[in-house]
Amino acid sequence: MRKLVAAAAMCLALTAPVHAQTEADAQAVFELAGALKGAWESGDASGLALLFSYDGEMVLPRGLRLVGPAAIRDGHAGVFATIYQGTTLDITDAATRFPTPDVAILRFNQLINAAPGTEPQGSAGQTLLSTLVARRADEGWLIEYLDAIPAAPADFALPTAPAPEAASADAE
Repeated sequence: MRKLVAAAAMCLALTAPVHAQTEADAQAVFELAGALKGAWESGDASGLALLFSYDGEMVLPRGLRLVGPAAIRDGHAGVFATIYQGTTLDITDAATRFPTPDVAILRFNQLINAAPGTEPQGSAGQTLLSTLVARRADEGWLIEYLDAIPAAPADFALPTAPAPEAASADAE
């Protein structure tokens, strides 16, 4: 059910008016990203998992979906002990909106920095575009959904369609 709430929230964000929220709400949602960064940098897989609702989802850069705090904890315990041990996480360009009073969407960029003296592994060194959907709960804001998608190369552009007048001239 909560998965549907997260998916619906993302869809509503495209069509629903943005609800005015207090600065405290926006700060609390942004602090989820700060807590994510703190858990990452301390290699705290359990702390990371506690940020999620009981059926919260995390989609990793290569498409692996982790559902629920136990899967998120277990999935990160191994990488925090190996390829991401000692890495740091930069979070930039954060923007929050509230499609409903109790649902927030936080978009941000993240960069996993390799541990000093090591070569980047996994997604380290790559800018990732993230969407975090949070829900207000009795205990505060919890993450319902978080993804991290590799950013397109700087020189990437979608092809453009020919202008309508150019298409008409070619038809003659």
